[in-house]
Amino acid sequence: MSSTATPVFLLISVGAGMLVPYQAAMNGLLSKYLHHPLQASAINFVGGALFLAVILLCLQPALPAAESLRKIPWYLFFGGMLGVLFVTGSLLAVPQIGGTAFLAAMLTGQMAGAVILDHFGFFDVPVQSVSLTRLGGLLLLALGVYLVQRG
Repeated sequence: MSSTATPVFLLISVGAGMLVPYQAAMNGLLSKYLHHPLQASAINFVGGALFLAVILLCLQPALPAAESLRKIPWYLFFGGMLGVLFVTGSLLAVPQIGGTAFLAAMLTGQMAGAVILDHFGFFDVPVQSVSLTRLGGLLLLALGVYLVQRG
């Protein structure tokens, strides 16, 4: 990746991250109205699927060839399950601990998972070994969760 593209992707990442607390809060409120977190998760994913369908209709990308689909490892078709667990976890947690505490804890968990992912190079990500610097960053994030929760 070129160094000129990096700021663009960092801004995209910040923008995407800014949406997470709003999605979590909206889903938490939806869960209260429906009285069941899995029903709220289902509505979240149906809404997302409909939005994605509209985008696909507008952009009209070519369908993947059957041969390409057959070459994909089976486990890559289950990434959406992780999304269900994330969304359900967020809509359960945010109404109880608030958006800030949720985001602090969630980011710490994401960073811990990313350190493991990078260290082992799972799913073809570039290998970046665990270092004292990265572990120190995780420790600071955990301290941030503590401070946010105390606040």
